[in-house]
Amino acid sequence: MSPVKRVALFTMSDTVMINLVLGLKRAFEAMGIEVVTGFDYLNGHRMRMLVDWFKPDFILEVNRSRNQIVDFDDKIHHIGWLEASYRPNGQRIDQGWGGSDLTYCNLDPLQMGVSRQQAPRWEILHFAMDEKTYFPFGAPPVWDVTTIGYLGRPIQPQELAAVLSTGGVSLMFGEICAALAADGLAETDFDSDRLQNCVLGLLRGKKSDYRPDEAYYQILTLLDNRVLRACGRADNLKRILRVTREIKIFGGGGWAEDPTLRPFYVGPLFRPSEKSAIVNLSRLVYHYGRISMHERVMEAMCCGVPPLVNRTPYDDRPFGIDSYFNDGDHFFYYDDDNIGDVVGRLLKDENLRRRVGEQARARILERHLWHHRAEQILADFQSL
Repeated sequence: MSPVKRVALFTMSDTVMINLVLGLKRAFEAMGIEVVTGFDYLNGHRMRMLVDWFKPDFILEVNRSRNQIVDFDDKIHHIGWLEASYRPNGQRIDQGWGGSDLTYCNLDPLQMGVSRQQAPRWEILHFAMDEKTYFPFGAPPVWDVTTIGYLGRPIQPQELAAVLSTGGVSLMFGEICAALAADGLAETDFDSDRLQNCVLGLLRGKKSDYRPDEAYYQILTLLDNRVLRACGRADNLKRILRVTREIKIFGGGGWAEDPTLRPFYVGPLFRPSEKSAIVNLSRLVYHYGRISMHERVMEAMCCGVPPLVNRTPYDDRPFGIDSYFNDGDHFFYYDDDNIGDVVGRLLKDENLRRRVGEQARARILERHLWHHRAEQILADFQSL
């Protein structure tokens, strides 16, 4: 295959995805590749115009597959990077995914609700860092622990009594929440396939021939956004508060609605330079979620600040954090029942924090910059 000369990159209008595309753009351009970017998705007509004018060697779209481009049949290579199961507006991404020559994921596609038929060829591709934005400032930290993230809005008692209807089945929201809890589903221990099996089992227990409709997928998004992301992240921060009150919380969602955490909540934070500054003013960065190879974790590492990382069932998988970094060398694991002890010990050991932070940054520079991801994409493309 001939060397790549031109690449088209597209994503939705989302701050994290914009940072991703701009990081790749800069990396490709440094390799002498011409790049066109867009922060909205083109329909088939406009995509044909772009292909005719720009003639890219391939199109890479974050959170859209080839089959999801309406009325587009041009013979051109398409790569879809599946970063989430749904968009911020609630629209499902996993539903209808397919047709791309290659699918990238940060988990196994099955865990993101995409079957092998939808993604016959797939590879793991993680977020990466811009070392010129995220670096140690050399300023002394002023906070013990910070976090930048989303908190699902607390579920109110009256919401549990709300009736949801899908495919001829009606049931209370609280009934679905109870089924998720009984199945052990939580933000750090679920995948889209398992979530769907749980919900489908509940619905087909009420109607044996139940078939998913649009309302079903809206319910999945509601459960992911409100139920699975409403408790654990906040609960562990409250455990940290027993050790130190010097914490700051940034991000969106329901932080301000939690009376315990409200005094420590500052507000949303989007600019990479501001995120880097906040991390640099922190002794530790707190992470909670099912994806440990998260930009929040890698931003901390790139700034030379140790991240606190929860355990997940995926840590030792090929895409898990243990395949790239080592506990105690580049980050620190914690559990719900020992996070206070972990934080207390680390706050007393500045030398350990400094050593781990330095080692984490070195590993990022070695393997996890945007040019590393661009090189992988080019190598994978050449093998198609």
